[in-house]
Amino acid sequence: MTKRKPRKPKSLTRSQLAAPDVLSRVFSKPRLRWSFKRIVRHGKDDDLVTHPLKTPILAAFREKLCEELSELIRSGRWYPAASYLCLIYKRTGAFRELVFPTLIDGLVGRCLIDALEPAITEDDDGKTFSGRSHFSNDREPGDYDNWFKVWQDYTAAIDEIANRGGFTYVYDADINDFFPSIDRTRAIAMLAQRTGAHPSLLELLRYCLESWLPRFHYSPMAGIPVECNDVSRLVAHNYLKSVDAIFKEKSSCVYLRYVDDTVVFAKNRKAAVSMSRQHHLAACGKSRRIGVDVSPLV
Repeated sequence: MTKRKPRKPKSLTRSQLAAPDVLSRVFSKPRLRWSFKRIVRHGKDDDLVTHPLKTPILAAFREKLCEELSELIRSGRWYPAASYLCLIYKRTGAFRELVFPTLIDGLVGRCLIDALEPAITEDDDGKTFSGRSHFSNDREPGDYDNWFKVWQDYTAAIDEIANRGGFTYVYDADINDFFPSIDRTRAIAMLAQRTGAHPSLLELLRYCLESWLPRFHYSPMAGIPVECNDVSRLVAHNYLKSVDAIFKEKSSCVYLRYVDDTVVFAKNRKAAVSMSRQHHLAACGKSRRIGVDVSPLV
């Protein structure tokens, strides 16, 4: 009997994302077979940390795992496990709390964010940037964003505007402890508004994010976890879309953002100070639109 080769899945349409059977589509056995195949094939180049037994385990038990995982998720009986915590030293002297979900959790997370990514990034028109460190199940290698290449595109856009002329002041902002300061409930609501995804898909995503958070004395930390599968990265990217909308259409400035790093070019100091005030109000001021702490530099 000839084994059927997994086929590359098509991205879900907006109507499919909004349908009650979205979990059956995202976690169908053909889509999971493809995801397992991609991890086995590209695991060494894709993972920050690769367990030596990962590839043989997935290769040997792929079909059984696909069947069981598909059934468990579609019936609502699957649940994510706690993640492994690793403290990464930062140049500031502080530590970043990076978490590593289990292999199966990482697969589920990638399937979830792959389904939502097209709707999240559809208006990234060279002004807002968010790269991926790991592969997308829906796209071939080389046809998805590499985070360092996207960072280079972002810095190149800054250089291009700086050399264009006409903009003499720059408002540069960074968000303090961005991922821990994100309101999870608000983040899921923003994803619902942008993607129109069915609540079952978004609640599973919320369940994963909360389960992967570092816990101290059994209580999860605030915000969303910094994890190694690009799930939080795209959730965080979407979280700032409401701030983007205020600035991207202004002819008096040029607005550029990479995740939480923001640069706004203004024509004079008065305009730069005004932009700084507007950005503060949009992100963390009286309106509390998203409620994060911005560190500005004009």
